[in-house]
Amino acid sequence: MITKKTLLLSFVSVLCAATLFFAIPVSSSGTYDPWLDYNGDGIVDLKDVYPMHQAYGTSGDPTRNVNVTNWPQTQNVSVVNMPQSTDTNVWYNEHFAASSQAWKVDYRASGFGQLHVLIYAMGLITGESLLVEVHGELFNAAHDSEVLVLAYAITIRPGSQFQAFTIPVPSEYFAFRASTDDVSNCYVYLSFYLTYA
Repeated sequence: MITKKTLLLSFVSVLCAATLFFAIPVSSSGTYDPWLDYNGDGIVDLKDVYPMHQAYGTSGDPTRNVNVTNWPQTQNVSVVNMPQSTDTNVWYNEHFAASSQAWKVDYRASGFGQLHVLIYAMGLITGESLLVEVHGELFNAAHDSEVLVLAYAITIRPGSQFQAFTIPVPSEYFAFRASTDDVSNCYVYLSFYLTYA
């Protein structure tokens, strides 16, 4: 005999079974993430969870094949407009007597990345030296005043009168300073050129 209790229990059982077999749509407040849509059907749902359940605990290479569809359009670049560097003489057979200094400023390096410098201090004898400095010229926001900031310095002595060095371009404009102490006397040859990298 079917009682009310049995009927109620059967109804609740059928209701529970129906909720297990029929998906109830759940709204999501998140945004669609194609990396979570495993089967690529445009919907992140239980069909995407099942393959993950099967693969749970496995390991391997995480690299994914990606097709990029928004590459920038190819543009023709003219090398005519690119800055060109030639060997530039700063001092050529310039005499530096004892306790002297000289500045050469406003060399432009815009568009270049490396500064290559060659120095020859002719006539240095034991105990004498020549100090050569490279300074970056940094401007204020209005571009109406500047400050010189030391970027590199090298001391030339007898036995190493030829020196060459490469440094990153210190700023858009740069300057050279050379000086001797109170006993040094020499002739200076200094030239540079710029490269992109």
